[in-house]
Amino acid sequence: MNVRPTHHRRPLPALFVAGVALASLAACGGDDGGDSGGSSGDFSVAGALADLPGSALEDHYVLTAADLDRATELAGASRPSADGDEDALFDWAIDLQGVRRPDGGDWPPVAVIFPEATNPERLAQIAEFRDELGWTVLDVSSFAEVSAPPARFTVLQGDFDVDQIDAAIDSNDDDVWSIGEEDFAVDVANASAARPLGESLRLAEQDGALAVSKSTPPIEDWVDGGERLDEDDDLAAVAEALDGHDVYTVMILDGDDLVFAPPVGGDISPEQLEELVAQQLLPFEVLGAGLTVVDDEAVGVLAYQHATADVAEENAALLEGLFADGSSIVSSEPLSSMFTDVEVAVDGTTVTVTFGFDDETSPSALWRAVQVRELFASHG
Repeated sequence: MNVRPTHHRRPLPALFVAGVALASLAACGGDDGGDSGGSSGDFSVAGALADLPGSALEDHYVLTAADLDRATELAGASRPSADGDEDALFDWAIDLQGVRRPDGGDWPPVAVIFPEATNPERLAQIAEFRDELGWTVLDVSSFAEVSAPPARFTVLQGDFDVDQIDAAIDSNDDDVWSIGEEDFAVDVANASAARPLGESLRLAEQDGALAVSKSTPPIEDWVDGGERLDEDDDLAAVAEALDGHDVYTVMILDGDDLVFAPPVGGDISPEQLEELVAQQLLPFEVLGAGLTVVDDEAVGVLAYQHATADVAEENAALLEGLFADGSSIVSSEPLSSMFTDVEVAVDGTTVTVTFGFDDETSPSALWRAVQVRELFASHG
């Protein structure tokens, strides 16, 4: 079966945009090397949800979070200093995003997602970014971000110099820094390294965390200590499943957006389409996808939250069949040749799948699978 969907998908966060650009820079600089393994000890998916205000969750959301400190350790990389050279910066970003070096070798064990708020596709302009906002991705230890364009809300944990932010951003009202007059406004004539469309931003800091929003109400809620996303039962269940496998980077999506769309164009017969439909999962509420590292090997984790335990049991059986006998809707490659050591577990209304990656499959294939809505990342 040769199925190559040509319909459009909502773009994923910065991993792919930055990864493509960084691949061309992979020959720059040397390998600073670092200690492998370990964790910052503070990051969890549940904690990431607790950082985000409930009012930031819109329909069609994509929620991402990552522990950049732990990813740096797992990649055997070194985070450059704020005044370090450009080659060291690119080396660090390449190692974290799982870009294979030109000289070949194994795929890196990590493939982290960077927050869109740090504009990683413009790393070459990081000095301009700091001049405008008073901080950069190099100050970030971990983050949580929820996006439903045009809305986006990000909480960054790290080491931020409030005086430097104050000096960079003139407008500060009730402890909220503002750039741009109106929420969601764009001004392409004033586009910059920090604001590629010249968009409005609202920022606030408390207890060492920095929040960045494209609108005012959710950042006011965040400052006031209002409801947080860890109070959402479905999100909390997915977070618990992912934290059970100690993931360092994660993407969580609204199940309503993951309805399978038959491929448009391509060489697919009615019989093949019928086969695809027969393999579809039953609807689920939330999908979480994450990565961890076990014994220096990348491990993927999928967590599905369902409305009932019965649906969870049915989908667990379907997932076992998909990973054993199914194929990619993009390449027609058997999933069993891409993902290894697949295990499916059910806990009430939550199904968790863990798997390794074949030697020729990058850990970033997990993000690509979600982007194209492979059968295990979509439902009927």
